[in-house]
Amino acid sequence: MSTMEKFDYKKLTIGKIMLGDIVAWGKKDINWIDKKFAACQSVIQVINLMGFKRGVELGTSWGASACTLLDNSPSIEELYTIDSYLPYVDEVPPYVSITEYDAKFIKLSAQRMFMNLPEDLRNKLRIIYGDTIETADKFEDEYFDFIWFDAHLSQAQLKEELETWYPKLKIGGMAGVHDTGQNGAGMIDVVHQFMEGKHTDGHLAYFNDTSCWLKGYEEDD
Repeated sequence: MSTMEKFDYKKLTIGKIMLGDIVAWGKKDINWIDKKFAACQSVIQVINLMGFKRGVELGTSWGASACTLLDNSPSIEELYTIDSYLPYVDEVPPYVSITEYDAKFIKLSAQRMFMNLPEDLRNKLRIIYGDTIETADKFEDEYFDFIWFDAHLSQAQLKEELETWYPKLKIGGMAGVHDTGQNGAGMIDVVHQFMEGKHTDGHLAYFNDTSCWLKGYEEDD
């Protein structure tokens, strides 16, 4: 993002913490290993142990999780990442509010992050600008080895994304859902309700604000 230095930071309302993180990470010599606050940290071990090759991230934001996944999961051959980059108000604490100007800055920041990735990692990235529900039709069922859910701003959105995207996950593939901790947003309730009656390969696990599980065969499969 060559114009980042010329951006009018006074118009941004995203907060000093997010802004500081974006600026700090937007360097050509960035090391993405052990970046503890990347939301995807909890699922990298599973991806590596299972050798998953193709995944999708719902909710790109400024690219921290996508870059962390690519830099720490060598088995990944294709990583799709989807974001509409529209203004929003998050119903998950701390209730972040993003203006149109903020969204543009975050989008440009992500583009810069991706440009700074090594070429071999950048070639694995597939960026889609659009609505997470509408873009699901681009993919066949059981297309992905893992799905990282991190776009939801409300319980209703997460419910719809789970219903829309879960068929796109292979049997034995991993679903990871962020923001399922004790934050008052009730996202874990949405996960439990969605998974009622569905089979998993092993247990549904929770760590670091993230719930994940391996998709199992259903009885009628």
